[in-house]
Amino acid sequence: MSTVPEVTVAKHCGLRVLGLSLITNKVSLDYSREEKVNHEEVLQISKMRAEMLQNVLLTFIARSHQVETINNSNCIYSNAV
Repeated sequence: MSTVPEVTVAKHCGLRVLGLSLITNKVSLDYSREEKVNHEEVLQISKMRAEMLQNVLLTFIARSHQVETINNSNCIYSNAV
């Protein structure tokens, strides 16, 4: 829930930022409804989605490393010419 303030501070410090959020439940603003937030359900959904999020991050890191390698090899080539 604090993603926006953290990103604001990071950008103010000159950092590059990537934000990811894992939504685990919907918010009900109608307090008269019978349906309440269930902490156990939130934990269960978090565990179910943890592997998916891990795969997304690993893929992102691998692809960014590939791009960095390509960019670095292009720089070496262009410097050699």
